[in-house]
Amino acid sequence: MPAWTYTDEQSNDPHGTPIISEDGSLIFVNSQAGGGNYTPPNRNRLLAINTDDGSLNWNYDFGSVSGISTPALAENGIIFFQTGYGDGQLYAINALSGAKLWSFNTGGNRKWWGTWPSPTVDIDGTVYIPGENNQNFYAINPDGTLKWQDTGLGTNAWSVPAIDDSGNIYAYARGGYLKSYSRGGVLNWNSAQTASGSYASHGPAILPNGTIFAPHDDTYFMVLNPTDGTVAWSYSTNRIQQNPAIDSNGNFYIANRTDPRYLHKIDSNGNMIWRVDMSGYLQFENDPVL
Repeated sequence: MPAWTYTDEQSNDPHGTPIISEDGSLIFVNSQAGGGNYTPPNRNRLLAINTDDGSLNWNYDFGSVSGISTPALAENGIIFFQTGYGDGQLYAINALSGAKLWSFNTGGNRKWWGTWPSPTVDIDGTVYIPGENNQNFYAINPDGTLKWQDTGLGTNAWSVPAIDDSGNIYAYARGGYLKSYSRGGVLNWNSAQTASGSYASHGPAILPNGTIFAPHDDTYFMVLNPTDGTVAWSYSTNRIQQNPAIDSNGNFYIANRTDPRYLHKIDSNGNMIWRVDMSGYLQFENDPVL
């Protein structure tokens, strides 16, 4: 039996992944009511739920916007997330009180519902976010002002940015090319080869050895070298739309989305260790967890 359940009577279609506060006292989750393809929901809210008894601690109401991203929680207790059509803002919210601290216009104007690109927070508090549909990639200071931007990302760049241990930031551009930036906004490289489909929605992910996992929507995924974006190795499969789970030995686990569906275990050099046929099950769109 569960310890508790929470029912949101004002929601019929939750989006995104719940996150938990650093002290474990709160769960943050998106709540959406009404709407559908090309029709903004009647209401979109961010909920903070107490983990001890499942009661609602606070909620932030965005009204009729087409979607909000999975939140990102910074070490200083600030929640960041992006809204879509009808608003198009990056928000900073106090995690304890639910009070809005600031917002920054990211130009989100995609009219159908969905999960919007989630922000990534650096150790210095800088927030990185693709503008979803206005061709920009933003670096936002902790106070909500613009640090730098790249205007050449292209539309429909929906993936979550990744940061490696050296402070390089990776983000997909339109057409599936991967870009690498320094913390100061200098472009390190564009990948020499398309790293994803035209509508990049998952990845990139940093592997334990520093290489970069880059899924391709249709036929394969690649692992890129962080120094220049060249291909270290690739693995053929069909339609990957998730990031892998990685074990302590550097092996990773990933499932392709369309039939024949397999759950793959692959070593750090791109060799298949095993795969399990999962055909006939629902589409695999969420990241696996070990």
